[in-house]
Amino acid sequence: MPKYVTIAQMLGVNMQGLSFQEAAGKGVEAFKALAEDITIPLRLRDLGVPKEALEELAVASMDVIRLLANNPKKLTLDDVKRIWRNAW
Repeated sequence: MPKYVTIAQMLGVNMQGLSFQEAAGKGVEAFKALAEDITIPLRLRDLGVPKEALEELAVASMDVIRLLANNPKKLTLDDVKRIWRNAW
């Protein structure tokens, strides 16, 4: 979450009186607004990734041991599928 607060600061968000979590949330909102302003796609579907590819992408993700090992939470295939669906 500290990274989101840093993003908020860099994007000029007024964080006076905000809790750490509120500031982080404002950072996410500011980034989304910036991405929309400069038309950066935020979803996989906007990049042309077909919904049918999500299953294959999730399964392939489970083979990236280096990243899975460094994740703070042990992920199941269902977790990874949910992440891909949310990103779509």
